[in-house]
Amino acid sequence: MLVNLFINVGIMLVAIYFYFSVNRSSTNYRDPSWTHYLMYTLGLSIVGISQMIFSITIYEIRLDFRGLLFAIAFKYFDLKTAVSSLVILTLARFMWGQNNVSMINLANGIYLLISLSLLAHYVKSRFSDSTQLAILLANGCLTTSVS
Repeated sequence: MLVNLFINVGIMLVAIYFYFSVNRSSTNYRDPSWTHYLMYTLGLSIVGISQMIFSITIYEIRLDFRGLLFAIAFKYFDLKTAVSSLVILTLARFMWGQNNVSMINLANGIYLLISLSLLAHYVKSRFSDSTQLAILLANGCLTTSVS
């Protein structure tokens, strides 16, 4: 159980490191092309699915850091990329079976889609970068911990 927690943290840290190292040298950081959207969506989906694979499972409930992944995606990626990866990961949860937990995850994904989209739009012009990220992370963590 503790090993899976460290694996989830490691997956998040490696994904964040690769994102910033790739975008630091990229000239299209603020205006990505269609292929960048596709690559970012694919990358976020792979990170989220790998978090689900190595999640902590208690009574058929998978505990992982996808809420943090969604919050970071809505802060640093384009809205189109974040929304498409959230939809893919919400539907990918059904790979582990269609049960009540999967349906709760679907409702949670819809809530995160709406709340993070609105929050990301609202806080973008009103707060500093670190405050924006803190607000989005708090919403993502609270939402995924309640469900």
